[in-house]
Amino acid sequence: MTTPRRRHRSRPIQPEDPVLTTYTPAADEETTPQPEPTIQPIESLNLEFAGPLRRIYAYAIDIGILLMVVFTVGPILGTREGVFNLPNIGEGIVDVFVFLAYFIIPTGIFGRTIGKWVAGVSVVDTEGNKPGVAVAIPREVVGRFVSVITFGLGLIWVIFDPKRQGWHDKIAGTYVVIIPNSGGPGFLARMFTTQPEEKPDPNRQRRVGRPTTRRRRRNRRRN
Repeated sequence: MTTPRRRHRSRPIQPEDPVLTTYTPAADEETTPQPEPTIQPIESLNLEFAGPLRRIYAYAIDIGILLMVVFTVGPILGTREGVFNLPNIGEGIVDVFVFLAYFIIPTGIFGRTIGKWVAGVSVVDTEGNKPGVAVAIPREVVGRFVSVITFGLGLIWVIFDPKRQGWHDKIAGTYVVIIPNSGGPGFLARMFTTQPEEKPDPNRQRRVGRPTTRRRRRNRRRN
């Protein structure tokens, strides 16, 4: 007795496991590393640094405004010696606080105080932007203290420095530059600005030296 023959079933073809290949870009497709952005120096911005006379002029206006606050607001608050000598407060604490707040907040937010606005100057950082309060604090606190405690040598340094930086500017990395037509009174801002010499108009000289029609007729009659 013979057993039935089993049919051989063909096994289904299973797909082979995919081979993971890494993509290697060609030589022309290789990405080159991008250069890091470089900070441009302040000289490349074509800004004019403010001289010592203009800066003294701006500082004098700021001190005058602070004195006006002392002698105006002080009597209203009932203090004899001004707003900086309030009762129940340590001597000189409010004085220093108001002085620093007047210079730190406007300089950090707007780049200038009222005196700098009138004089047409502004404080900028190395990129020509407004310094911000984080930079204005070391400039007006640490830098001013170092510049004044050295018998004012840090302030006088503006005269000899080629970039017109005092020691407080060097500590904070700031510059004081001239902003033309920045909103200050024009006749005050032009006090420290050298006006260019006006060249005479050659056409006007020709018109002035040219004889008029009446003169021509008169010369013809005489001849």
